[in-house]
Amino acid sequence: MYNVYQVKINDTLDSIANNFGISKEELISINNMNGNVSYGDFLVVPNNNTNFMSYTIVKGDTLYSIASRYNVSLDSILNLNGLNKEDYIYPGEVIMIPRNGVGSYVVKEGDTLNDIINMSSLDDVLRMNERIYLLPNQLIVYTKSN
Repeated sequence: MYNVYQVKINDTLDSIANNFGISKEELISINNMNGNVSYGDFLVVPNNNTNFMSYTIVKGDTLYSIASRYNVSLDSILNLNGLNKEDYIYPGEVIMIPRNGVGSYVVKEGDTLNDIINMSSLDDVLRMNERIYLLPNQLIVYTKSN
């Protein structure tokens, strides 16, 4: 699972990454950011996640080839990582890949819980997400139905 973390006074990307046991580069990649944080910013941070795996881009990778290799949809990789089809990926960059059977949804302005549970059951969505704020760009995970 992932949590939302609010940047505190004197926090740096290095200190935040160290607190959550990830690299600075992974923190930057997860949040699709330019590498700067300010007091009050909200960041997505890992919390012993079993729903996604991290993948480090290697030379020659494309988003299409990664999606094919892991048998997931290109759209799920794009949504999960805040990417567009036209975005470039670079060797060393870390992205998240959904594990088999896990779906993800990025909340849009105006979404309601009913909109989200149409993809799964309410119990499933509540079980798989520690907090649901229904704020734009929040990542919601659920179990895909077969």
